[in-house]
Amino acid sequence: MIPSHQIAELYDRLRIDVVAGDYVRLQRRGNRSVGLCPFHTEKTPSFTLTPDRNLFYCFGCQKGGSMIDFVMEMEKLSFPEAFALLAERAGMQVQHTGGSEGTERQTYLELYRRLADSFPPHPAAHRRRRAGARAPGRTGFPGGVARPLPRGLRAGRR
Repeated sequence: MIPSHQIAELYDRLRIDVVAGDYVRLQRRGNRSVGLCPFHTEKTPSFTLTPDRNLFYCFGCQKGGSMIDFVMEMEKLSFPEAFALLAERAGMQVQHTGGSEGTERQTYLELYRRLADSFPPHPAAHRRRRAGARAPGRTGFPGGVARPLPRGLRAGRR
């Protein structure tokens, strides 16, 4: 994990208009910058940057987020990879806390498996196990999942 103070330091050192300027031709309009969205094709600018808050938003495709989100989307990177790329550009040393991302993922997968095992199985699954793998009955459903229709309502009878 990346400490929050390092993320704040990155936002202090880099501005989103400088980073996005490598990918998009931007024009200043007041305290914002606008340009053609890099995420979809368009003829009129709908991509807006707010440099004082380090945010971007496209009114055409509704994508938005922070400077790190922008790099993640443009370069198809994960959060730690995008952060490392921007930190290198800003001249920062990256410090990770805790274990690696892979062990954290394994921990969550184990937690999800334990949670899934703690819930009782679905009642229909229990009936299917109890009935065994029988051929479909008269109703077309296996193992008595549906009751037979009353005599006057059966298919094929008039």
